[in-house]
Amino acid sequence: METLKKIICKSFYALLALVMVSCGGEKRSVAIVVDQTTYGKIAAEVDAYVASVADENRTGVLVVDKWANPDSIKAVLFEMYQNNNLEGAVFIGDIPLPMVRD
Repeated sequence: METLKKIICKSFYALLALVMVSCGGEKRSVAIVVDQTTYGKIAAEVDAYVASVADENRTGVLVVDKWANPDSIKAVLFEMYQNNNLEGAVFIGDIPLPMVRD
C-alpha cells in the first residue's frame, strides 16, 4: 500500500510539472501569411480567421506582403520564431513555396 501511495504521489508531481511547463511562459503565435492581392480581395475573411486563431495562450499574427521568393518568407517566419514564439503558419493565396526537383 505504501508503494502505491509513492507511485501516485510521484505521478501527481510529474503531471503537475508537465502542466506548469505547458501553461507557463509567453504566449505562442501563429502566422497567417497572405499575399497583397489576395488580402485586398478577402480582407474581412482573413481578419476574421486571424481573430479566430487567438485564444488565451495564442495570438494570430497577420503577415501581408508581395512575396518574391521562398527565402523572404523563411526570413520573416524565422524572425517570428525567435522573437514571437511562433508555433505554426497558415499560407493563403499566391505564396511561393520551395520545390525540390530531381
